[in-house]
Amino acid sequence: MPSATQRVPTQSFRTLPAGEPPLPKPLRVALVLPELALRGSVRRSLSLARELLKRGHTVAVAAPGGAIEELFKSLDITYIRWHLASSGRRAALFGTGQAVGKLRDFKPDLLHVSTLRWFTPWQTFARAARCPVIATIQSAAELAPIGPRAWNMLSAVIAVSHDVREALVNDAYIDRKRIALIPSGVQPMAEDDINSHLKTPRAGTPVVACIGPLNNKNALLTFLDACACVTASGQEAMFLIIGKGPQTGLVRKTIADRDLARHVVLLEELHSYANVYTSFDAVVSVDDSLDNAYFAIEAMGHGVPVIASGSGSHLELVEDEVSGLIYAPDDADSLASRMGILLSDPKRRLDLAWNAWRRARDTFNISIMVDSIEPLYRSCIEPSERQ
Repeated sequence: MPSATQRVPTQSFRTLPAGEPPLPKPLRVALVLPELALRGSVRRSLSLARELLKRGHTVAVAAPGGAIEELFKSLDITYIRWHLASSGRRAALFGTGQAVGKLRDFKPDLLHVSTLRWFTPWQTFARAARCPVIATIQSAAELAPIGPRAWNMLSAVIAVSHDVREALVNDAYIDRKRIALIPSGVQPMAEDDINSHLKTPRAGTPVVACIGPLNNKNALLTFLDACACVTASGQEAMFLIIGKGPQTGLVRKTIADRDLARHVVLLEELHSYANVYTSFDAVVSVDDSLDNAYFAIEAMGHGVPVIASGSGSHLELVEDEVSGLIYAPDDADSLASRMGILLSDPKRRLDLAWNAWRRARDTFNISIMVDSIEPLYRSCIEPSERQ
């Protein structure tokens, strides 16, 4: 008998009607992530973890920490930290060894590797966990370093766009049957919230943001050239670049050399990553890799119109002149013209914002993504359970 001070757990039971199949068993899913930085693959995994928890699954996240670590720790998950080699070889080996032990204790039904572009010890984890492994491939750039042995460890591969799926088939020679085409999903703002947000126009100087890792030199220089064109035209605007990466130094130097510091601000880190969109009037997506393009989808889900380069996955995300604007890649004049349209026409900006939110809700919703991922998980797990 429990004492008077002990809480007795309560259970709720659902009586199934005659003939209704039993509810599927909740799964134990371990997500393997790179550094928890401001990357699309990381934000995508955060949304995935929340939706899996919402559906009653148990989730572990294996990652080496990072800027948005606290967002993951705030969830009801098992957090398994491993160490990057840059923290010292001994610490990295010890930390990975500890992580392997914690992963075994978690007893996952399946490992889901969020990206193969950035280093993670996923193969070590896969051998230790002895369960099916799925990887999300976000761009063709991920394919080159992956050898046949690694591909053979994967039970299935998720391609986020048609372009990525074709690259997997034609360049990596992956059997099309092993590839699931599942676009990325976000949690869009609730209808009441978006109504309130868009019916109260933001006052002050319009803000245009470019968010994501600073990897693509030409795309970033195009954005800065376009900012210079807009400010030279006399259009009032503030431009934010949020992120860091190999091109951080180049971006900072170009801002100084072009005397853009009064109009362009580089922010490598934010105090809060919970919602990075509330102060933006538009978001420019300069790079169609998932690490950058995912922020375009998140912006759409928050009612922020997107101006995207006309390449790759962007052409599947944004309907030009309907849910956003497309500009010619690496063409500063084209980008400046598109930014000018949104900055000078608040009504056009509002119409695109509404359409962007509806497209995110109806096409790139996290619930739609997980509706496709759950059956894929089960199709990989069930054969292994029968062996």
